Amino acid sequence: MKESQSPRNSQLFASPNPTTKEITFGEREYAEVAESLCEALQGKSFFSDHTITEHEGFYSLLTTTLIIYRTEPNDPESPVRGIVPVWWEMKTYLEDPLRSPHTECLNDFSLRELLRHICPEK
Repeated sequence: MKESQSPRNSQLFASPNPTTKEITFGEREYAEVAESLCEALQGKSFFSDHTITEHEGFYSLLTTTLIIYRTEPNDPESPVRGIVPVWWEMKTYLEDPLRSPHTECLNDFSLRELLRHICPEK
């Protein structure tokens, strides 16, 4: 299959697959998760926690342990220069994961793709 024909490239938005219940992340979903994570990273050089993001039709729960490098090492408010992931896990649910019951779904999330939204290559 050619790169331009890739199903991943043709989908701009996430959509639960009713037969396998797999969620596909698109640009919009990565941007939403990046925004949630950036808010949680403010003022930190180390982060070990989770963020929950509500998307159209599903929720994502990103649990991460990250080392955050900033443009000014002694200024935790300076812009993020780089992130080193120590550990991460992305779970997706059709319902709010803080409420029971909830249905977990497979997903095609990529931490590398998420980090491109936070620390674009120069």
